[in-house]
Amino acid sequence: MPQALETDLALARHALAYAGGLFGIEREAAAAPPGVRGQTRRAESEGPVDASFDRREADGKQVLDRTPATNAIGYGRTPRVALQRFRDGRRLPLR
Repeated sequence: MPQALETDLALARHALAYAGGLFGIEREAAAAPPGVRGQTRRAESEGPVDASFDRREADGKQVLDRTPATNAIGYGRTPRVALQRFRDGRRLPLR
């Protein structure tokens, strides 16, 4: 299973960097009026949100079956609609 451990670590690092980036966008936009907040989220989050889900699809084809990484990728695919709502919304906070 050493292959799985190396893969899991790389996937975890990417996921944490992605999440940190979204929280950074939210921190920048949080104090803005709703209209500006929505524009900022759309402008800055659309690419990273879509790229992250594309990456999860690609990673899902490369990880070993029945590993923690397989479970994490499956879990990570779940919030796509919610993240798109966050990105497009003016009032929804990222929590």
